[in-house]
Amino acid sequence: MERSCITTKKTETAIEPFYQKNRKRAFEKVALFFVFFILTLILVAAQHLVIFSIKTLINIGVNIIACHASITLFNKSFIPFEKPNICSILNIFQCNLPKKNIFKIDLSDIGISYFGTAIVVSLLFPTLYPELSVYYILAIPFSLWSIFYQWIWIKKICPYCTIIQILVLFLALYNLEFTFGGCIRFIDVIAIAVIFMVLLLLIETLYRPYYENIVALFENTYNLNVCKTKLIKQKLNDKRQGPIYDEAPHDIELGMECASNNLTIVINLHCHSCGVEFIKSYNLLKLSRTVKTKFVVACWSKEQKYDFSILLSLHTPTLPIDKLIFDWFYFGREKFIKHYCKKNKSKDSTKNYIILSHYKWFKNNHIGETPTYILNGEKLPSGITILDIINAC
Repeated sequence: MERSCITTKKTETAIEPFYQKNRKRAFEKVALFFVFFILTLILVAAQHLVIFSIKTLINIGVNIIACHASITLFNKSFIPFEKPNICSILNIFQCNLPKKNIFKIDLSDIGISYFGTAIVVSLLFPTLYPELSVYYILAIPFSLWSIFYQWIWIKKICPYCTIIQILVLFLALYNLEFTFGGCIRFIDVIAIAVIFMVLLLLIETLYRPYYENIVALFENTYNLNVCKTKLIKQKLNDKRQGPIYDEAPHDIELGMECASNNLTIVINLHCHSCGVEFIKSYNLLKLSRTVKTKFVVACWSKEQKYDFSILLSLHTPTLPIDKLIFDWFYFGREKFIKHYCKKNKSKDSTKNYIILSHYKWFKNNHIGETPTYILNGEKLPSGITILDIINAC
């Protein structure tokens, strides 16, 4: 297998440039909306605080507990690779299973919207308790069905769903006196239902898609890493007559001598990607028992040769060259020179020979990009990371 190509389907959840920045902006939009919404509730509710009774506060507290349980269930529905279909009826309502089309609504979304609406009405319109009691009673059939479905029909119990449905029944019975003792205006009941639908629409169009994209991206990344690991293992199992690339110089080495795999990493002291990979994998490569790593430093230009000579001149038995490279990438060129070049440089006369050996290796093997990874004499495709190599080995 001379060349391998990994093809992935292009979707909106694929890894995109500036991923972290885009996710941060999306999260800020969602968080800003809910913070503004909660602050508005607090400010408006403060005006009605005088007429809040003990019973009203109990209702609000129970709704908050139930809403928290619904949010917990919502978060559990986004555990990658774990999507059990526990609560369902005619494939319309799904629990712990992200919806596949517009007709499927997650039960946790309904719960958040239902109890969120009750909290909003309780805080902003405490005089609508007769209508709110009707709102609670209308949910009784759904709660009884959910308990029956879990405990008797499929005999698979979701503790969060059970707690939520019990709290719904409690609210309906606890406020039953309002239904018969108060004057109910059906226009107010419809208004409460509209608030519920608006909250549900916001969750379905704003909050849930954000998390679905995160989970899909995680799974796509995981599957891509699996493909890369298989590719590396296939390279390891390939039987070849001899190495394609020359053996790297022995000046910069990491790993145990007993390691069964030889890895050559081509780095550039001015390459940001090289620095990130080196810092992330330095300790793993140093302690690896399966990979013996040699580093070749790019010496294409005079500036590269000069910077490499700085590191070589600072090299001492107590300050190995690999530690100097780590600090170079970690602190950056200016801070590194400012800190280390105050010290006396070692008078190592072999540095020119080392630079020349690295230059000749580049020239003979025609390497033109960094970082480049050569495992057991064979160059690996771009997109492979050092951690992928270590995991595969």
